[in-house]
Amino acid sequence: SEWEANLCSIEADLSAVDGLFGGTFTAPNLLVDKDGIATPRYPADNDEVWEMNAQTGEAVYGSTEVTFWCSLPKPDEAAECSPGNPEGTPFCAPFPVIFYAHGYGGSRAEITLHMGRHNAMGYAMCSLDSYGHGLSRWFSAPDETAGFDLALGRFGQLGVRELGSLMIAGRDRDLNNDGKPDSGMDMWTNDVFHTRDMIRQSVLEEMQFVRILRSMDGVTRDAAGDLLGDIDRDGVVDLGGPENTVGMWGISLGGILSGVAAGAEPGLDAVSPNAGGAGLTNISTRSAQAGVPEAVIMPMIGQLVAGCLPVDGDQQPVAVGEEGSDCLGGDGARSGGTLRLALFAQDQASFRKREFAAIEGVQPGDRVELVNLVNGEVGRGLINARGWFRTSVATDALDAVERRPLLGLADNERGPALSEDNAALGDLLEVRVYAGDSETLRGVVNTFMNETEFQGTVYAAGSPLVALQDGFGYQRNHPDFRRFLGFAQHAISAADPAVWGAHTFLEPLDVSDYDPWSQGGDTHVLMMPTTGDANVPVDTGIAMGRVSGLLGSWKRDPERFGPEVGWREIFAPDPRYGVSVDQWLIDVWAVEGVPRMQRWAGHDPVNPNVLYDVDDVSDGTAAFSCGPDDWSALIGENECPPEFEGQDVLFDVPNPEPGNALRQNRARDDGTFDAFRLPLLRPGGQHGIYNSQAFRVFDADAYMVDFTVRFLGTRGGDVSHESGCDCSASRLPNFEVGGEPDTPALGRSCTSTDLNLCSRSCTASWGIQTPKVASCTP
Repeated sequence: SEWEANLCSIEADLSAVDGLFGGTFTAPNLLVDKDGIATPRYPADNDEVWEMNAQTGEAVYGSTEVTFWCSLPKPDEAAECSPGNPEGTPFCAPFPVIFYAHGYGGSRAEITLHMGRHNAMGYAMCSLDSYGHGLSRWFSAPDETAGFDLALGRFGQLGVRELGSLMIAGRDRDLNNDGKPDSGMDMWTNDVFHTRDMIRQSVLEEMQFVRILRSMDGVTRDAAGDLLGDIDRDGVVDLGGPENTVGMWGISLGGILSGVAAGAEPGLDAVSPNAGGAGLTNISTRSAQAGVPEAVIMPMIGQLVAGCLPVDGDQQPVAVGEEGSDCLGGDGARSGGTLRLALFAQDQASFRKREFAAIEGVQPGDRVELVNLVNGEVGRGLINARGWFRTSVATDALDAVERRPLLGLADNERGPALSEDNAALGDLLEVRVYAGDSETLRGVVNTFMNETEFQGTVYAAGSPLVALQDGFGYQRNHPDFRRFLGFAQHAISAADPAVWGAHTFLEPLDVSDYDPWSQGGDTHVLMMPTTGDANVPVDTGIAMGRVSGLLGSWKRDPERFGPEVGWREIFAPDPRYGVSVDQWLIDVWAVEGVPRMQRWAGHDPVNPNVLYDVDDVSDGTAAFSCGPDDWSALIGENECPPEFEGQDVLFDVPNPEPGNALRQNRARDDGTFDAFRLPLLRPGGQHGIYNSQAFRVFDADAYMVDFTVRFLGTRGGDVSHESGCDCSASRLPNFEVGGEPDTPALGRSCTSTDLNLCSRSCTASWGIQTPKVASCTP
């Protein structure tokens, strides 16, 4: 489903892949089931936390198989390399490695967007499935995999059908009893401690992978007796090594994980958290990422019960005896005065409503009480002029996996199954409706008046009404809710990049007892939030720049700074702006990052919904369209006003005067750097770096991927700006299959108008080597 204008760029990238391999490795699993209900298909780890004793070193753990995937570049026979490649020279075996952490709900397959470019620049690229993530759903849900079935057929023609299982075998598991695995759906929830430890467990596995890469020393052998890292069994290690370059980056959740790993894993030479952030509760409460509000916030304010009265065409409640439309979204007519009741819940990061009862003779202004009959809590609501109410109470309930033994579901069985004892599954509830502010009852409901199904459980009509899932019962924006979020931030801090960011170089950890190859503070970091990001809000990404010291050290330094700036570099004015970098980012509305606030409405007559380009990597050449030649405009993401929608008109974005672009670098004593970049990828903001977008006037996505790979590959040695180098390939892709030309992208040969080829100088600057021929022999 990729947009056609991007296909040739992807084809050029992937032509640089010389080989793929993958498999599993074993890591300690501190999220292992501790309740004794785990089965092979249902590990019951979706509510588990780490149990560790920091004083004694004791921990409860099992083991887990981590699925991974790597791509290898074509070696350059002319390159000069030392044995073991300690310099990390590109295109030399053993290849330097950059591994990638994927996003929320994703899988290691995300590297298909970027692995070709890494290989074209001479680096191996690897990716792991984070804990609970993967594509195993494609094994269990063939109705969703028609496209993949076509790929399997093609793999079979080429003699590599096993590539299919290599691509999709993962670690996702069924969390709602429908028999289909759900990738990462317990990564972000209202369970603060489990969310914390999903992050820590995933980082622990990344650290284990770094140890494996570092152990590919030309001597160490695997359990089968083969040389570790010798993928093609020719007696030569193909990647990794104790002194070779190992870098890491990731986007979104991957940006958060790499933000933790940058401070926790000294064996990483360089790390670039992309579209990550600091302050996990801030991310959770402000994120527009699909599924996060439903999975995190909704249970915090639940268990929710809502109700509505039938309405007319103006959405006003109809009188008793008249017919109105279905206020819960159905097609049928309903009798006026009938209050229809529904439980609101979240199912695998999606909103769900389940109608369970109705009460007759209800009017706007009537009062509703929701009572938890177990803990005594009461939620109150008033039916408003539109005929709606919503209220909630704190509830306890078993999750879908915990319910399985009580429902009698065997390991190979999926739901739904009938509940024989509702009270064993969740707190008993009762809904009471009073006439106005009187004590006159209009009706009471404490049973499911109609059969209701949720997450594989069937609640029979007439059975006791119970909560569908647990919840905290907080009111949105209530002081109690804000207080809870403060406690939650403290609880989750052990997995927060806000804490680990300080350990990259300002306060490095002593790892002398852990890592024989490096020491704390050696890891170079390129922090890269993206302008206008709403999924991981850009202000949290900028906060990563603060806590890591890249916007200036926050440590007290009275020898260099006076009391007027609090004795701290971070508050000292930058000569380019007359204020501190942090204050300047606030002043140009980069921290806010909301295009519809129209802070720069006077900049361009076409589009007032633009953001400020602080790094100006295009050197003022970037321009965007409101017409169909830009897919972002086609789907409304360029924020063009209605009068210009669909028109091929260009507009630009505000940026600093020449010489004043931020491009923040921090020099180390050895001539290497740490860096902070805040690229503008689309005029109204974008979540992370995409694959090459060659149709754009300036392809900032291609530029920032090239910049990131070079930074990681040079261990922070090169942060130079390459003017005009928004390219992604040094030549046109040229595929052959069985000695015959093949055109996998468009069904025709790509031309120089289909992608942005690098000039000779840009090719040299980025080190891109698109191969003359990519040949496959079935």
